[in-house]
Amino acid sequence: MAQVVVNVNNHSYTLACDDGEEAHLTELAGQIDQRVTELRKDVKSAGEQQLLLMSGLLLADELLLANERIQELEETIAGLKGEFLEPDGELPLRRSNGVDEDKLTGLLERAARRMEDIAARLR
Repeated sequence: MAQVVVNVNNHSYTLACDDGEEAHLTELAGQIDQRVTELRKDVKSAGEQQLLLMSGLLLADELLLANERIQELEETIAGLKGEFLEPDGELPLRRSNGVDEDKLTGLLERAARRMEDIAARLR
């Protein structure tokens, strides 16, 4: 088991971690320290515990929003798969003698419209 010393809010903390995880843990502590530093500028009267709590809440909020966005994107991908793929997961483009150009054209047009719709929502 490895140990790493991290600095948060001008305090050093010695933490145990799995071997090879030292850099990752240091990076995580750096993110918390950055939040504490930003908050300290805005909330001068807050104590260390309050700063750490607020930093944790801000990071948790970002994580929650990111997870919600991931869920939305996964649902969009699932919808696209249902719209553009056959039930077996294959693209519906093959004919016995090659590619069905009409199906390919329709598929590309629908895909382009979907991408434009998604891009418009992201603006």
